[in-house]
Amino acid sequence: MIKYIIQIFSLLYLFLIKIRWRKFYKLYNKESKNVIWVFHPGSLSKLIEYLGRSIVISDWSIVNSFVFHNIDFRISFGRNIGRVHDCNIFYHPSFQLTNYLNFNEYPAFLVGIATALENQKNTLYLNSKELTLWENKCYMHETFSKLGIPQPETISLNTHEMHTFTEFPFPYLIKDQHSQGSKGIYKITSAETLLVAKSDLERKGMHKALAQKLINMTRDLRVIVIDDFIALAYWRINNHTKEWMPTSTSKGSSADFGNFPEKWRQYFIDITKKLELSTAAYDVVWNYDDIETTPIILEVSPYYQPNPPVPASASHLAYRDYKKAFFISSPFYKTRVDQYCNMANLRLQSFKNKNYVFN
Repeated sequence: MIKYIIQIFSLLYLFLIKIRWRKFYKLYNKESKNVIWVFHPGSLSKLIEYLGRSIVISDWSIVNSFVFHNIDFRISFGRNIGRVHDCNIFYHPSFQLTNYLNFNEYPAFLVGIATALENQKNTLYLNSKELTLWENKCYMHETFSKLGIPQPETISLNTHEMHTFTEFPFPYLIKDQHSQGSKGIYKITSAETLLVAKSDLERKGMHKALAQKLINMTRDLRVIVIDDFIALAYWRINNHTKEWMPTSTSKGSSADFGNFPEKWRQYFIDITKKLELSTAAYDVVWNYDDIETTPIILEVSPYYQPNPPVPASASHLAYRDYKKAFFISSPFYKTRVDQYCNMANLRLQSFKNKNYVFN
């Protein structure tokens, strides 16, 4: 229930305070070459589902960035995007945005749509090549191997053959190839838990998965890169056990927005260029938490949902508790929206710095 209350407060802040509607209407131009592609609810139930997810804040943070930068734009809803030709298209990828046919392989479905839009002489932000690294872990780890980017030892599996897998000693991880956050990750401690993971993946219609060796670590570093600078970085720290568990703050991990390992700053920028991404969010670990050793990249994504730093007024709270604190000077529902909008503003500024023509 609390997450829905947070979402409601976030949306109220976003739509009633953050977006400057007078300027919005001044800049809105039905003939604009700058198209912001957002989800079309289609029904009341779909609208409610959309408003309950973080993607609505992501979508409208793009709108807010155009208002902030004083650039004209128009909005295209859902399937209407197919009518757009010779334009700049800005969007955040999501299952809800494109997968109205309910494919299991929804990332590939979106890549196909992006390619079709590019064939209509549109420029996409993100482009179709960048999209190939969105929620497609099998392709992502193959790309890491090809480019020599350090990663945990990882093997791609067919789910119907998983029960015969014996390459790694227990414990190890099984990952749904389209998993996100801490969802779709299984810690395998025995043949029985492997069968449970296999059954669950097959029930969801998944044909591929990844087996991955565990790294000895108690924290990971989220690093967000926009072009050639680090836009945000923070540690997610497992405070509860020395055994592996997801470091998501929703699982109780704490967040530390300081102590960035400066010696690796250029490293993250360089691998972003190597991956040909204009923006990227990395989950990074070090074996035995030793930041003097080479960083190990767990995952990369061209789309991200950044956590805001904890303000001084809530410094005494665990991050999970900070999210629930409404009656402080800088509550999470507000700083969350501010952070999403700040990332969108930085991204649009980076395009302006490259002299992309938006008007």
